Amino acid sequence: MPRAHKTYDAIPKLPIEYLQFQVDEKSEPILLQIFQEKGTDRELICCDLCYQHLPLTSKRSLTTLTKHRGKGECTKLIDRKEKEATREEAAAEAEKVFAELFPTPGKSQSESNPHEDSPNVVEIPVEAKVEPCDPSDMRQPDPATVENDTRSPEFESGVVQPAQDPFDNISELRALVEKANSERDEGLATIRTLERWYRRSCEKEKKAEGAREVAERDLYRLRVEITHEYQKRISAEAGVSNHRADVERLQRDLAVQKSAYERAMEMKAKEIKELEENLASIEDKNMLFCQLRVDAEVDKLEEVLASEHLKDSDQKVRLMLEESHRGLRQIVRECKAARPPRSNIIQRILPITKREISVDEEEEEGPTKGAKAARVA
Repeated sequence: MPRAHKTYDAIPKLPIEYLQFQVDEKSEPILLQIFQEKGTDRELICCDLCYQHLPLTSKRSLTTLTKHRGKGECTKLIDRKEKEATREEAAAEAEKVFAELFPTPGKSQSESNPHEDSPNVVEIPVEAKVEPCDPSDMRQPDPATVENDTRSPEFESGVVQPAQDPFDNISELRALVEKANSERDEGLATIRTLERWYRRSCEKEKKAEGAREVAERDLYRLRVEITHEYQKRISAEAGVSNHRADVERLQRDLAVQKSAYERAMEMKAKEIKELEENLASIEDKNMLFCQLRVDAEVDKLEEVLASEHLKDSDQKVRLMLEESHRGLRQIVRECKAARPPRSNIIQRILPITKREISVDEEEEEGPTKGAKAARVA
């Protein structure tokens, strides 16, 4: 009986690795997957016949698997040897029965029955002539055994009659021969039936063995496929966990960037508000300054128009001054009605003011010179 095999809680070793194993030189090498004991770093190898997990040496040699198969620890090899022994015993028993029923022709007459080879030969018994014995020479019987003496009276008389021949009748002999032949035919038929049954059982056993081997190969292939799927699933789960960690990190970074953006927007809003306030104050100051200048220019123009020396001056100059006066008044009204856009108002004020001031200076110089010349004349 093989020793009790230790069981291991084995899981596929990741990444998946294989070792090449060859039973002998004639057999084809096979690939065996390396497993790992759960909870430890011990490497295991799986027997390709009985699927038992065996410890793998540190140098990854398959000595353990070779010993497992060589010492008869593999349950598949044990079952196979038992079946082969049972098959050999059945074949030997069938050969023995066949030899008993049909002996070979080369055997001697001492080994075989002469009646089987020549069943029609009749053995004629020889008459035995026995001379009578002297009664005085015979020993007296033991009185204690006289009652148990079963000898016939012919023996006491000393005369033995010849035995009766059992084969006196040829018909009886033929009947016996036919009976023996029929029994032999029945035995042959029985042996042929047993041989057919034995062949059928052998064929069925071979088919079952082939189907079992195919099922074992399919099972091994399924184990490998399941291991590959398990590895893919573990890799996918690892990838998902990595993606989840990346998403969480990106969410944290986004939250930090969002808070920084909100703080920056608050600071920008404060700066914009301050700039708007400063701009409003500057625009108010500029508007007030422009309005004061416009008012001053308007007053100046009114004084010039109201002066006496312009009453008799050229009508063209007066019309131009009145138009400038009306334009300035319109600008003042626009500034008072709607300040924004202030830049447009300022852009409209400055050129007009510069132009009108230059025109007013020329007109003032011109009439003054003319008046002075008239006075001098």
